[in-house]
This record gives sequence, C-alpha cells and structure tokens, in this order.
Amino acid sequence: MKVLANGRVRRSAVERRALIARWEKSGLKPAQFCRREQIRVSSFLRWRRSRVTSSGKSAFVELTPPPATSSASWTLEISLPNGCQLRFQG
Repeated sequence: MKVLANGRVRRSAVERRALIARWEKSGLKPAQFCRREQIRVSSFLRWRRSRVTSSGKSAFVELTPPPATSSASWTLEISLPNGCQLRFQG
C-alpha cells in the first residue's frame, strides 16, 4: 500500500485481490466490509468488477438461432447494463 502526497492510498493488484478474498470469506456486504476496512466502496466495487472480467472466465456467450424452416422466424433482443439494446431478427 502506497500513500500518495494528497493522502490517497494506492494498492497493488496483489493487495486488491487479497482484500477481495477477505471480503468473500467475511460474509459481509460490500459496504459493511469497506467501512470496516476504511476503503471506498466505489473503489472496491471497481476492483471486484475488474477481477471478474480478468479472471480468465469468458464473458462471451454464444447464441445459436433455432433451425431455419420456411415459416419460422425469430427475434433476439439483448439489453445491456449501460442501457443499450441490440435486436436481431432472422
């Protein structure tokens, strides 16, 4: 942990992973854990989200449309967390 001149704390990736592991074992909600550890909830949630996306688990989900028939049509709508909506038709 490195304390900057402005009083902010900079943690390494190893330190962030250790904090997340301690939280997972604690059984506390993120806000409770952050209060106890005196860290910002927003920082903690960002570290946790980053860990999930960089953990090696694929965030890609393959979708396969149903088999094509002469009368069948399909529609797929995906709503993303940022509010964007994708619509596919076949």
